[in-house]
Amino acid sequence: MKYYQHKSLNIPPNLSFIPSRTIGSSSYFKEYYKDTISISQKLGKPTFFLTMTANPSWPEFNGKSNSKAHLIRIFQLKLNFLLHYIKTTQVLGECMEYTYSIEFQRR
Repeated sequence: MKYYQHKSLNIPPNLSFIPSRTIGSSSYFKEYYKDTISISQKLGKPTFFLTMTANPSWPEFNGKSNSKAHLIRIFQLKLNFLLHYIKTTQVLGECMEYTYSIEFQRR
C-alpha cells in the first residue's frame, strides 16, 4: 500500500500488526482469553483448578546445569505428562476441555 493510500485511510505508514498466532503477543493473549471465556460460557464453571510449580531439586534437574532453560524444559515435560495423564486415565473424571497458563515469578 502506498503512502497516499495510508493517508486517505488515516493509517500511519509505519503501523504493524502482529497476528494472534504469534505466541506471546498481545493479540495471542487476547484470543486465548476469549477462547477460555467461551469455554466457560459453554460448559460452565471449571471443576478443578490445579497448580504446579517447578522445583530445582527435582532428580531430573539434579544440579547438573544451572541453566534456567533446562529447568523450564523439565517443567514443560512434566506438565505435558500431567495433562496427558489426566485426559487419558480420567483420574479426575472425564476431561471435556482444559486450559492452562504458565507464569514466571522472576526470583
